[in-house]
Amino acid sequence: MFSAQRSGSISPVVLDAKTQAPISGATICIPETGKTYQTDENGTAGAISIPILRDTRYDKMLPKDWGEVTLLVYQEGYAPYALFYLRVRENEARVGPTIYLYTTESFGLETPFSIIENPEDAWTAELIQKYRPKGQ
Repeated sequence: MFSAQRSGSISPVVLDAKTQAPISGATICIPETGKTYQTDENGTAGAISIPILRDTRYDKMLPKDWGEVTLLVYQEGYAPYALFYLRVRENEARVGPTIYLYTTESFGLETPFSIIENPEDAWTAELIQKYRPKGQ
Protein backbone atom coordinates (compact mmCIF):
# COMPACT_ATOMS: atom_id res chain seq x y z
CA MET A 1 0.00 0.00 0.00
CA PHE A 2 2.84 2.40 0.79
CA SER A 3 6.28 2.60 -0.74
CA ALA A 4 9.19 4.42 0.90
CA GLN A 5 11.39 6.57 -1.30
CA ARG A 6 13.47 9.64 -0.57
CA SER A 7 12.68 12.46 1.85
CA GLY A 8 11.38 15.97 2.27
CA SER A 9 10.98 18.09 5.38
CA ILE A 10 8.38 19.98 7.34
CA SER A 11 8.81 22.83 9.84
CA PRO A 12 5.65 22.78 11.97
CA VAL A 13 4.63 25.63 14.25
CA VAL A 14 2.42 25.00 17.29
CA LEU A 15 0.22 27.88 18.52
CA ASP A 16 -2.53 28.42 21.06
CA ALA A 17 -5.76 28.55 19.02
CA LYS A 18 -7.27 31.41 21.02
CA THR A 19 -4.29 33.69 21.60
CA GLN A 20 -2.11 32.51 18.69
CA ALA A 21 0.85 32.56 21.11
CA PRO A 22 3.61 29.99 20.46
CA ILE A 23 3.42 26.88 22.62
CA SER A 24 6.75 25.80 24.09
CA GLY A 25 7.35 22.20 25.12
CA ALA A 26 4.68 20.60 22.92
CA THR A 27 5.48 17.10 21.70
CA ILE A 28 5.19 16.43 17.97
CA CYS A 29 5.05 12.77 16.97
CA ILE A 30 5.31 11.28 13.47
CA PRO A 31 3.91 7.73 13.96
CA GLU A 32 5.24 6.49 10.61
CA THR A 33 8.81 7.15 11.79
CA GLY A 34 8.28 6.56 15.51
CA LYS A 35 10.11 9.83 16.26
CA THR A 36 9.08 12.69 18.52
CA TYR A 37 10.18 16.32 18.64
CA GLN A 38 9.75 19.16 21.17
CA THR A 39 8.76 22.72 20.34
CA ASP A 40 10.92 25.63 21.50
CA GLU A 41 9.86 29.04 22.85
CA ASN A 42 8.76 30.01 19.32
CA GLY A 43 6.47 26.97 19.03
CA THR A 44 8.78 25.43 16.42
CA ALA A 45 10.68 22.15 16.31
CA GLY A 46 12.97 23.07 13.41
CA ALA A 47 13.06 21.22 10.12
CA ILE A 48 11.94 17.61 10.49
CA SER A 49 13.11 15.20 7.81
CA ILE A 50 10.27 12.98 6.62
CA PRO A 51 10.57 9.91 4.38
CA ILE A 52 8.36 10.04 1.32
CA LEU A 53 5.71 7.40 2.01
CA ARG A 54 3.69 7.43 -1.19
CA ASP A 55 0.16 6.05 -1.00
CA THR A 56 -0.01 3.65 -3.94
CA ARG A 57 -3.73 2.86 -3.54
CA TYR A 58 -4.51 5.56 -6.10
CA ASP A 59 -1.98 4.42 -8.73
CA LYS A 60 -4.61 2.85 -11.01
CA MET A 61 -6.88 5.91 -10.81
CA LEU A 62 -4.37 8.78 -10.70
CA PRO A 63 -1.00 8.39 -8.93
CA LYS A 64 -0.05 10.83 -6.18
CA ASP A 65 3.51 12.05 -6.58
CA TRP A 66 3.87 13.12 -2.94
CA GLY A 67 4.10 11.29 0.36
CA GLU A 68 1.68 11.44 3.27
CA VAL A 69 2.30 11.10 7.00
CA THR A 70 0.43 11.58 10.25
CA LEU A 71 1.35 14.32 12.71
CA LEU A 72 0.25 14.09 16.35
CA VAL A 73 0.72 16.94 18.85
CA TYR A 74 0.46 16.76 22.63
CA GLN A 75 0.72 19.43 25.31
CA GLU A 76 -0.57 19.37 28.88
CA GLY A 77 -3.68 21.53 29.24
CA TYR A 78 -4.55 21.18 25.54
CA ALA A 79 -6.65 18.70 23.58
CA PRO A 80 -4.56 16.15 21.64
CA TYR A 81 -4.23 17.04 17.95
CA ALA A 82 -4.03 14.72 14.94
CA LEU A 83 -3.31 15.78 11.37
CA PHE A 84 -3.81 13.00 8.82
CA TYR A 85 -2.44 12.80 5.26
CA LEU A 86 0.09 15.60 5.74
CA ARG A 87 1.62 16.11 2.28
CA VAL A 88 5.40 15.85 1.92
CA ARG A 89 7.18 16.27 -1.41
CA GLU A 90 10.57 14.86 -2.25
CA ASN A 91 13.41 17.36 -1.68
CA GLU A 92 10.92 20.04 -0.55
CA ALA A 93 11.38 21.99 2.68
CA ARG A 94 7.77 22.74 3.59
CA VAL A 95 7.26 25.67 5.94
CA GLY A 96 4.47 24.57 8.25
CA PRO A 97 1.96 23.30 8.88
CA THR A 98 0.73 25.65 11.58
CA ILE A 99 -0.97 23.65 14.33
CA TYR A 100 -3.56 25.39 16.52
CA LEU A 101 -4.13 23.69 19.88
CA TYR A 102 -7.30 24.21 21.90
CA THR A 103 -7.27 24.20 25.68
CA THR A 104 -9.08 21.31 27.33
CA GLU A 105 -11.49 23.83 28.92
CA SER A 106 -12.53 25.28 25.57
CA PHE A 107 -12.62 22.06 23.57
CA GLY A 108 -13.62 19.40 26.07
CA LEU A 109 -11.43 17.35 28.35
CA GLU A 110 -9.08 15.18 26.27
CA THR A 111 -11.38 15.24 23.23
CA PRO A 112 -8.96 14.84 20.31
CA PHE A 113 -8.99 17.48 17.61
CA SER A 114 -8.42 15.93 14.19
CA ILE A 115 -7.79 17.41 10.77
CA ILE A 116 -7.44 15.74 7.38
CA GLU A 117 -5.27 17.55 4.85
CA ASN A 118 -6.90 17.48 1.44
CA PRO A 119 -5.03 16.34 -1.67
CA GLU A 120 -3.54 19.04 -3.86
CA ASP A 121 -6.16 21.02 -5.81
CA ALA A 122 -4.57 20.26 -9.19
CA TRP A 123 -4.59 16.51 -8.46
CA THR A 124 -8.24 16.64 -7.33
CA ALA A 125 -9.26 18.60 -10.44
CA GLU A 126 -7.45 16.11 -12.70
CA LEU A 127 -9.11 13.14 -10.95
CA ILE A 128 -12.57 14.74 -11.27
CA GLN A 129 -12.00 15.51 -14.95
CA LYS A 130 -10.67 12.02 -15.68
CA TYR A 131 -13.81 10.33 -14.34
CA ARG A 132 -16.41 12.96 -15.36
CA PRO A 133 -19.26 11.36 -17.30
CA LYS A 134 -19.60 12.68 -20.84
CA GLY A 135 -21.94 15.65 -21.04
CA GLN A 136 -21.59 16.60 -17.36
